[in-house]
Formats: sequence, structure tokens, C-alpha cells
Amino acid sequence: MEIAISTDPANRERPLEWVRKTEILTFRFGRHTIKRRLISAVSLETPCTSLTFDIDATFAQLPSIPDDCDAVVLPSHPIRRDLPRFAGWFAPVLRYVSNSGPRQLVDLRGTFEEYIAKFTHNRRNWLARKARRFAELSGGTLELKTFSAPREMLEFQQAAASITAKTYKARVGAAFEESAEDLAGSAGREGVRGYVLYSQGSPVAYQLWRVQARNLVLATTAYDPAHAKASPGMVLLWLALQSLFEEQRFDYLDFLWGQYPYKKVFATATINVAAVFCFRNTLRNKLLALSHYSLILATRAMIRVTQGFGLAPLAGRFGEKLRGTR
Repeated sequence: MEIAISTDPANRERPLEWVRKTEILTFRFGRHTIKRRLISAVSLETPCTSLTFDIDATFAQLPSIPDDCDAVVLPSHPIRRDLPRFAGWFAPVLRYVSNSGPRQLVDLRGTFEEYIAKFTHNRRNWLARKARRFAELSGGTLELKTFSAPREMLEFQQAAASITAKTYKARVGAAFEESAEDLAGSAGREGVRGYVLYSQGSPVAYQLWRVQARNLVLATTAYDPAHAKASPGMVLLWLALQSLFEEQRFDYLDFLWGQYPYKKVFATATINVAAVFCFRNTLRNKLLALSHYSLILATRAMIRVTQGFGLAPLAGRFGEKLRGTR
């Protein structure tokens, strides 16, 4: 189901919200993170659910790139058509589409009962059984903690880092790198939300979400592989959704890029979006964008080679991080 984006003229006349921030351009080969390049930018803060599909109108409203910034960034703009990977090669501003594809969301407007009524009877029972099974394996209780205040971020950071250290992410350069100080700063601006699921007092799964207006956007998530059979990630999200529907502060959960099975289980809407870096057109920025795209092409070539040799599982691992990229 594609989410309905308002095309009401009043919505188009609403000013776009721009903020100064550091954006990250992540260089990956398959699922291996090679480097994260920090980009000083002016970024569009208006969430994708509050934008129209008219990206050309947004391009026409781009602010000038400040002298101490390298780009204006559209992190997730709705699109109806594929955009060219590069545009404006000889213009003052070079546009580079770093990612594009479907994003899955949960509409939080309403009650939890109305939300689960959209599921089949079998899916509702399946999720409830997973929660009961996890409770049985955890001494009969379900313990989920919510972290949103600055004073809570040290505990959250320690739990998230300890969980991620046990996963493949730590081996491929994607360890949990958020500091407690940075998280506390974001929490002081009501800009972050964390959830941790515990089993007999030990953290086994976490999710970190960023607040974007009235949306929550997934930043990172992981679970302890030793508890994989108990589906801790699924159980965490199931419990967190119950809390969010009761809270009624946010309109949408945005699962960000990547087509993973758990997102399809919980999502109620899909929207195609693009991430666009509008760089100051310098040789350095051209090389930066070209090197990023070269890694995407190299990953695709490796997938084709492994598939050609009948190594489908290996191809799947290479492609895991590419699923959100056209």
C-alpha cells in the first residue's frame, strides 16, 4: 500500500524547514562499511510524509550553500520516477542521488487495536505467540525500557554498544558509535528515542530512533544472536508499537532504507523516496560522489559474479545493504 501524500495547495505553500547539520555519506562494499564521510550541510528537515512528489519544486527552493558547508541535502524526498544519478555536472551545484527506493512506514494515527485489525488473524496470533514465547524464556516477564531523557542515554548507549559488539555489525565496521554525550545532547532537544528489550536483566535487543517533526526515523537496531530463536527484535518492536500508539505523540514510524522481512510484517504503508546531495560543484566533491557510486557499481558486479557461479547465499550477503538502492 502506498501512503497518500497530500497534494493540497496549502501543503505546497507551507515553507520547507531547513537545518544546519552534519550528514553522513557511507561508503560500503556489500554490507561492509569502509568509511563514513561527514558532510557539513544544510539539510531538509521536513519529513517525507509532509512533502509532495514534486521534487522539482523543492529543487527550485534550495537555499544557497553557505561558505562553510559543502552541500544542501534532501535526505528523503518522495519521488514518482527514477532520478538521474548525477545532474548539473557543469553547473554551480552538482546533484548526486546517493540512494533511492521504497521506504516502509507504520501509521501511528489511531489506536493499537485499529492497527492490528489490519493484520490477518494468523499474523496477529503469530506475533502474540512470539511475545509469549520470549516471556517464557525470560522468566515469565517482558521487560522493555524506553529512553528519551538526557540522563538515560548513558545506560542506553552501554546497552546498545554491548549488543552490537556481539553481532556481525562489529565485524564489518558498523559497530555502535554513538557517544552517550551526543545522545544526551539530542535527547535534550527531544530529538532521539531509544528502546531496549531485556531478558532476565540482560539487554538482548535495541532500537534507536531519530525524531523528525512528528515522525520517528529508524537510526540503527540490533539483537543478541544468542537469543535469535526467541525473536527479540520482533518482540521489541511489537511492545514499542503498543507504547507509541498509547502515547499518540508521533504520526509515523519510518523504517528507513532496506527491504527486510520484519519491516514488511509491521509496515502499513510504502513510499518511494530519494536521498539527494546537492554539492558545491568542485573537483573534490565530484570525486567524492564518483567514488561513492563506484562502490555501488562494484557491489553490483560482485553480486552478478557470485550469482553466475551459483553462490546465491554469498550474493545475498553482498546485496544485503544494497536493497534500498536502485
